[in-house]
Amino acid sequence: MPSNQNSFILPSPNEGEVVRYKLPISRVNQFWVSDYEYKRSNVIKKKSKWVADIIWKDVDIKGEIDLISLTASGSKGVGPDSFIEFELRFDPSEPFGNAVIGIKMADEKYNPKSDYLWSWHIWISDYDGQLQDISGGRGILLMDRNLGAKNNTIGDPGSMGLLYQWGRKDPFVSGSDKFWLNGGTNAYRATTLAGSWSSRVVPYTKGGTLEYAVNNPTTFIKSQDGEKNNFNNSEWQQESYGGSLSTLWQNGKKTIFDPCPKGFKVARRYAFASLNKDNFTLFPDDENPKGRLYGNDVWFPFNGVRSSSTGKLSGVRTLLYVWTSTSSYATNKGVATHWGRSLHFKATDLSTDLRVKRAAASAVRCMAWPDDS
Repeated sequence: MPSNQNSFILPSPNEGEVVRYKLPISRVNQFWVSDYEYKRSNVIKKKSKWVADIIWKDVDIKGEIDLISLTASGSKGVGPDSFIEFELRFDPSEPFGNAVIGIKMADEKYNPKSDYLWSWHIWISDYDGQLQDISGGRGILLMDRNLGAKNNTIGDPGSMGLLYQWGRKDPFVSGSDKFWLNGGTNAYRATTLAGSWSSRVVPYTKGGTLEYAVNNPTTFIKSQDGEKNNFNNSEWQQESYGGSLSTLWQNGKKTIFDPCPKGFKVARRYAFASLNKDNFTLFPDDENPKGRLYGNDVWFPFNGVRSSSTGKLSGVRTLLYVWTSTSSYATNKGVATHWGRSLHFKATDLSTDLRVKRAAASAVRCMAWPDDS
């Protein structure tokens, strides 16, 4: 597996097959000695011991077959050149899904003694490389599904995918399948996860640093009303980090925080420029929509959003936001507001380039990036 990625898209094994993968841990030191952050105690040295675990996964819920699991020897190691090892098996009841693997520093007996040093998203999918251009002739080629989607079946809850705060690499779960199908109170998929998922929400005053975001990959960092140094309630980072946040995702390069797998990056601005109310229609109908459909196969489900100021999930079955890697800001009376550019739609409105507060958690649809080495 390539060492310079945060997300890996892998096929489900054949029936009866067990496939092992080795995940390089070099991302840890790449971050902790980078221009973004420097913390010597978090650098894995030649004799440093570490342990890994599966932080959460949305597969193996019944526990009968471990679609993904760490090997006994691959869940711990020594030094920066070692590997996390995990296995994939075939599960006929649920062959596709997601997991996040994390790594911590360990003591001499391999007991964890730190917060997470880094984490990786494993996306088990049947994605076959199909690309779609809805950019109005700009040549921006997109995956045919949201990042983390279990399938691309039109109208199916498995097509919802995962949610991301702008600039963060780690995913948050969207709505539960049961709610998406039957309605009711917005409910997290977390109720049907295996592992130690935490839906904790903290204010930016506590969690608004890159160090905290990396240490706590499942914690939502909310903005705060009335705080000038929180960029007019738009940002998950503290003021001293505001400039660097604008570079976490970029148009012209794939950064260390990009959540897309090899060969892809977060879509550029204008990726959705061809869409409009006439050609991007509600599906299955105006009375009971589950998303919007362009042509016969460009499908976007209503998978909801997590609020920038509360972290609460809303809008499942009623709205969708999809981030691009483009950010913008404006200043009014000395107070800046930071946005990420986004596709947004609901039953009555549609915008292909909306400004959305960057502390919100929205979907990502990856664009092809041939320069990804």
